[in-house]
Amino acid sequence: MNTSLPMIAMAKKKAGHHPDRVGRKVKSIGNLWGWWCAYCGNPVGPGTSRKATVDHVIPTSQNGKTNAANEVLACNSCNQKKGDRSLLQFMLERCGVT
Repeated sequence: MNTSLPMIAMAKKKAGHHPDRVGRKVKSIGNLWGWWCAYCGNPVGPGTSRKATVDHVIPTSQNGKTNAANEVLACNSCNQKKGDRSLLQFMLERCGVT
């Protein structure tokens, strides 16, 4: 089986992980709501040291939708920390309530 890079890239593109589309979505959300992490409030994206990522407030693993009502900008650090937890689960853990 040939697992060349183009084959992997094609599989990711089919799965909805195309970098150009993600980049456009980040720009769209940032331009609409501002370039701030929804979770820590730090500036993200262009002109900052924090990478802007798109996060699902309700994770897709918990039947969250991929739409504007469920997507926010988050710094890479917060997005990684939140993982596949809901916003409520994440905030309770951040506040030390578990």
